[in-house]
Amino acid sequence: MASSVSTLSSVHNFTSKSSIDSILAEINADNSSILSALMKELSKEVVVVEEASASELMLKEVRSDDESYEMYNDYAFRKGFSIRKGLIRTSRRTGLWTMRRFLCFNSGFKDVKKETLRKYERSELRTGCTAFIQFSITNDGFGLW
Repeated sequence: MASSVSTLSSVHNFTSKSSIDSILAEINADNSSILSALMKELSKEVVVVEEASASELMLKEVRSDDESYEMYNDYAFRKGFSIRKGLIRTSRRTGLWTMRRFLCFNSGFKDVKKETLRKYERSELRTGCTAFIQFSITNDGFGLW
């Protein structure tokens, strides 16, 4: 460690002022490119999470699975994301659906089942998005969701 320090100091002793200025200019150029990259990242559009209490979907009633899917899909399209069908809960006693959930297409993460090589690896689409809607289904004979 000590030899590297002495070598470094000897290099600085033998460099001229113009070479030191060029080294400093190169360091500043590197820093400015780093700063410009950081500024680009900071200036990107920030997505604000909309709270569910302020959502236009709260307390909406629908009568079928297809109608609920279309309603949430239209909402998602306006907000800039797509959806997929999620969890269904059924009553143990009657076998009827009691709950239906639709998720953001990017929710969750891809299952890592095997580490085998493939000819074509699909790109990673699931990013852990938490957007979803859950419909509670009444079993009072009206079939309201």
